[in-house]
Amino acid sequence: MEPDATGTSGRHDQSAVARFEAGGTVPTLVVLERLARALHMRLNVRFSPSADAA
Repeated sequence: MEPDATGTSGRHDQSAVARFEAGGTVPTLVVLERLARALHMRLNVRFSPSADAA
């Protein structure tokens, strides 16, 4: 993802996205929500039963 594509401002946000893309960090929900907003998307987090759940 190109830095400007995220709509983030500042060097800190761009470096955080770069670390996430490189697998260097695990983003928090707050970071994922911010990224989703910047991409004009909605973040959905849900729990679903596994196939082997009784």
